[in-house]
Amino acid sequence: MAESAAQPPDLDVSYRDPLLWALPLAELAVLASLLVLDQKFHLHLLWAWVGGLAVIVVSAVLTAVRARRGFTLSANGLIWHKHQISVPWSNVTGVEAVGDRVVVRVAEPDQLRDRRRLGGLTETPWNVRRHGAPIAPKGKRLGMPAAEFAAEAELRRAAFTPGGLRVMPQAKGAFTTSVLNIAGVVLALLAMMFGDLPTEQGVVRQRAGMLVFEYRADGPDADFAGQTLTVRNYERLAVAPTLAYTAQDADGRDLPGVSVRTAFGSDRGLVVIAGRGAFREALAFDGPRAGDVRRVKVAVPGSRYAEGPYRQTTQAEAFPIDRAGGRLELGHPFDRVRVPLGGNGKARLICVVWEHRPTGRGTRLVTSYDFGRIGMGNLMEDEVTVPAAMRVHTPECGSLHGVYTVP
Repeated sequence: MAESAAQPPDLDVSYRDPLLWALPLAELAVLASLLVLDQKFHLHLLWAWVGGLAVIVVSAVLTAVRARRGFTLSANGLIWHKHQISVPWSNVTGVEAVGDRVVVRVAEPDQLRDRRRLGGLTETPWNVRRHGAPIAPKGKRLGMPAAEFAAEAELRRAAFTPGGLRVMPQAKGAFTTSVLNIAGVVLALLAMMFGDLPTEQGVVRQRAGMLVFEYRADGPDADFAGQTLTVRNYERLAVAPTLAYTAQDADGRDLPGVSVRTAFGSDRGLVVIAGRGAFREALAFDGPRAGDVRRVKVAVPGSRYAEGPYRQTTQAEAFPIDRAGGRLELGHPFDRVRVPLGGNGKARLICVVWEHRPTGRGTRLVTSYDFGRIGMGNLMEDEVTVPAAMRVHTPECGSLHGVYTVP
């Protein structure tokens, strides 16, 4: 009884670290930004991202709150509340104020270092490398002077009676934080891997391997074509994919009997998309429910690497010219075209006929004419002649495009 009465009482020492709140505040700022901009994003994906981020925010807040409790110096050992590490005095070899740190030296630091998989325990090996001990808080942030903290710790360590082997108790804390961190990251990764990507309102995104597809049903203004599909190639090499399109309604249900036509032949594998480049395809729909199409499902039944090199500009808008090389307006007959595509490889010259729609609704594809291949050897021609058989269609052209194609 006399020995128990001589034991010093437990001492709680707070720890003030404003930097611990920087992470949850930054995450909250990102979360608030997503919520404010929710009209610009696809909601079913937005909530997956928000859910994952919210879980991570909760984890960071729990860590910050726990860290505010600081340390408890008990009769049996020291508790580091930030990571819920309990160190018995039998494993502590010394507590001293060294510079701006209070260093808690232990006999077996590897027992802490090996637990870095739990929550924030990656901090312990860093402290071992920098300060020679797994626990090394900044003295100025403790709720009492550093020298006094060290003295109180040494007082309890001296009064402690070893009761056996120096075994580090299992770290029970930070487990909830670890689970929350892992759950948040997994949720965000699953959303990124299997869901549509965040995108502007009115745009539907899909992915297939290294290809990302963005379908826009209506143009944002009168000059932007609706019913267009932008294909982004994140491969380092140029590819020529064969794309299969399925028309869908606003709820993502397939529309049987509705066929899909393309302006540039991406459904036949004719378009080469440059490495790290993008390509825009125009689509048209035929069938009894063609007017109900709001989404397009894209599949890639085939793809092949294309011999290059090709520039990142997969397609370029061309324009008719007169005999002297001056630019002509579309809507009139012409027989020569300037194609500012550049680079190596083969290309095709495509005339696109557009349907003009009310202001603010963009234009839509009616049909397209293939004016033939351009490019000879490794030098892309800048000016080409329209084949005689195709000149009858030149007055219909709403735009002209040079598009890289397969050899």
